[in-house]
Amino acid sequence: MVGSVSELRGRIGELSPEKRRILEQQLLKRRAGNARAEAIRPRAPGEPFPFSFSQQRLWFLEQFSPGSSAYNATLTMRLDGRVDVDALSRAFDTLVARHEVLRTVADDVGGLPEPRILEDAQVPLRRIDLRGPDGTASQERIDAELQAETSRSFDLSRDVMVRVGLLQVGGESHLLHIVLHHIACDGWSRGVLFDELSALYNAYSQDRAPDLPELRIQYGDFALWQQRWLQGQALATELDWWREYLAGANTVLDLPTDHPRPAAQTFTGARLQFTLSEEVTDAVREFGRQERTTVFMTGLAVLGILLSFETGQDDILVGSPVANRQRAETEPLIGFFVNTLLFRVRMPGDPTVREVVRQARENAIAAYSHQDVPFDKLVEVLRPRRHPGRNPLFQVNYRMQGPPPPPPQLTGLKTTRAPSAFSMARFDLALGIVDTPTQLRGYVEYIAALFERTTAQRLADRFCELLGRAVTQPDLRLSELRATPI
Repeated sequence: MVGSVSELRGRIGELSPEKRRILEQQLLKRRAGNARAEAIRPRAPGEPFPFSFSQQRLWFLEQFSPGSSAYNATLTMRLDGRVDVDALSRAFDTLVARHEVLRTVADDVGGLPEPRILEDAQVPLRRIDLRGPDGTASQERIDAELQAETSRSFDLSRDVMVRVGLLQVGGESHLLHIVLHHIACDGWSRGVLFDELSALYNAYSQDRAPDLPELRIQYGDFALWQQRWLQGQALATELDWWREYLAGANTVLDLPTDHPRPAAQTFTGARLQFTLSEEVTDAVREFGRQERTTVFMTGLAVLGILLSFETGQDDILVGSPVANRQRAETEPLIGFFVNTLLFRVRMPGDPTVREVVRQARENAIAAYSHQDVPFDKLVEVLRPRRHPGRNPLFQVNYRMQGPPPPPPQLTGLKTTRAPSAFSMARFDLALGIVDTPTQLRGYVEYIAALFERTTAQRLADRFCELLGRAVTQPDLRLSELRATPI
């Protein structure tokens, strides 16, 4: 046991620079963690609250590009059976009453957004009959209606942040089309919405009171808590870590495109899907057990290798969404909690695949431990040079997803997901992996103004091939991996 402060300082002085750095990071993280230990509490009646950092960024983006639908999120389901329209309408009105964030608008006060909650807000349920003379709706007419509604923007100063359309496509067949603005929801919110919609619709359609637990806090309480703790020394400590982590990083990825980059960023996108074989899936999981790495981390390393091969750069930054709901209080809420983390894959010299994976794993673990700092705050503080038509700090997005939540279970109705024929792309390129019990699946999403579908397909194929090689021949050097025919 160390007997004095001087002896403790002596012990620390004997540590290698690397171990000293690790110790310092652990101590800083512990101090930051103590700052976050305070529970999120309901604010007092009438107490003002701010927008969260992430909401502020979306509001500012809206000011730069008014009328944009880039941050519309859509959910579409097919309903077969007799729809109780009154119960459906009441269910959405109750959802909006339960979750303040869905009825919070932004007033412009001196160039800054100030939240205001709409009282007694309701959700108009648009009913549209798309059936033709034969009693069914053509796919062309369905797609046109869904596209038009998806592309219709929200007015953040006055609109409820959810719209609902009920499209009749057959005798007792409907499409339920839900559009939300990202400022009030994220991927996790989808599961919350489905669960509550099921409970509310089923109760109202059977003339009984819903049995949903009262929400202890609201999203505005989280935003107030976030603003209070993420300041001063706690914020400075976290930002110092990110400055060191990103020191010298290249924030522009020179990915070759099929078309010149537009002067202004566009968001019209397309998506293609792929499936990894059972053999490759098993090999990825076995490699992960051997290397103590997750599917996400292995895929991150291989994506970094692919992007290095495509660009000639050996220091790759990709962004990735994280749920950012470490606190139990936030789990039952609809809201925009998701944060973007930056992951760095470095390949100086000619490392082996195994070395790249291990380095990517360590970088990912470190980034996860500092995930509370909003990406928007990083951009604000780091002030990267802005390039027209490019996302700041990173241009390629990487995502790992589990199977999507089941659709709402509505009494008397068969509900199934309805795939979308169109998509919005917020990044030059996005690669997602979906971990199912049997096989790994994935998709590539891309901005249509930059890439042709054939290029996206080539990149998807190349990723699958490199992933299979990486986990079966991990001691190949990158030069060997690139030169060896596949």
